[in-house]
Amino acid sequence: MTLLITRMWESVWKNKRQLAASAVAVMLGLYIVVAGSTSSTAADTRPNSTQEARPPLNGDGYVVLYPDSEGFYEPSAEFGSAAAEQSKLLNVNDRDADPFVVLAEADGSLPSGMTIQDIETIVLAKRTGNFGDAIEIADNLGATLLSSDESGRTVELTSSSDIPSTAAKANVRTWAALANAWSPSYEGDTIIGVDWGVKIAYTFTVTEGSNQGAAGRGYGYYRGYNGSVFGTWSQYYNLGSAFSNTATTKAVPWGNVAGKARFKATSLASIYAAGKWNT
Repeated sequence: MTLLITRMWESVWKNKRQLAASAVAVMLGLYIVVAGSTSSTAADTRPNSTQEARPPLNGDGYVVLYPDSEGFYEPSAEFGSAAAEQSKLLNVNDRDADPFVVLAEADGSLPSGMTIQDIETIVLAKRTGNFGDAIEIADNLGATLLSSDESGRTVELTSSSDIPSTAAKANVRTWAALANAWSPSYEGDTIIGVDWGVKIAYTFTVTEGSNQGAAGRGYGYYRGYNGSVFGTWSQYYNLGSAFSNTATTKAVPWGNVAGKARFKATSLASIYAAGKWNT
């Protein structure tokens, strides 16, 4: 009797092991099929920056840079890594001694609906010194048109007169950030700089009474690298720190560039911080 029961149990256990092995084989087969299907789909649909890159548009006195092209104006790595700390060389044709650099949007459109005709008008204004039509274009786009005077001061060219004004548009935006990491890049107003003396001032605050603090960085552009005149470069600049009872403002180089201001922050005094920023 004991022998019979033992053999019956061995038979049952053997069947269970066979069923388990079959189940594992089926699951493994399904995994291979699904994984293979997923890999194939990813390979077919994943954007390829080399194949899909839209080359820069080089015009008379200007160049338009498009996202995903070589030398795209936004570093691919999160700021804080060694790679992203370095300046980024823009893919600009330097045959022109002073090219007007226009940075297209993610969808390929120009900043704030700018057109090629607008760009050509601004380039002509740069050459003639008559900014009347360029001022009208900036007003229609809701953009800020900036130049620098003989003293090196950045001034805004406004529609009220041809006399430069130091007043700047202040479209205030909100930001939020965690500690120990930089926030995503917050996009601001369209800035049109018409010479390499132009700087833009980033201002950021932390929510009043929150007992929070944050460090900020603002995006900018400059001509030449390490004292040279080679290339057009971009990078995030340190703006310093702000706390719930103090705001911080700092100017960074912008130059002969039309594009969107960009801001990042990281919390200093707590796990989370929030506030406002503008240029």
